[in-house]
Amino acid sequence: EGFFSYQLSNGEVAYSQGAQLVVTDDGYVRDRQGNPLLDHSSKSVQMAENVASEITDGEASLRIEPNGEIYVEGMQNVEEFLLSVLKLFLLRGQDSGSPSLANFLHEDLQSAGVEIKAASPGEDGAGLVRQGYLDERVASVHGRQQRLNQQYK
Repeated sequence: EGFFSYQLSNGEVAYSQGAQLVVTDDGYVRDRQGNPLLDHSSKSVQMAENVASEITDGEASLRIEPNGEIYVEGMQNVEEFLLSVLKLFLLRGQDSGSPSLANFLHEDLQSAGVEIKAASPGEDGAGLVRQGYLDERVASVHGRQQRLNQQYK
């Protein structure tokens, strides 16, 4: 349970559970549409360009812990380090029939009377962050089978 927050190009904040994240050359962690992921203080998750280049070159990687901590690991001559911490956002009053991976605009939610509550992963009813998994509520049977195959290789 919980949504990630992103900054859209027009400045609006949006919430989504679909978090296919990439690191871009400019050092931002973005979703597939290019929107920067926001951290616990509503700032874009960004790293130094030399760190980003090692990640985009495949030499280093990001690891996201269940509690939302984002670590950079595998850099040459540098121990892993904490890059940022994510918050999840709980949307109360949301229509339970809405697709779980839909994108929601902050302004639209507020005008619809939806309460937006920030929570640390694993606290106050928020779920944990699971890197590399599909949301089982919307995953196809094929997607679940692929995940199982990867786990038991």
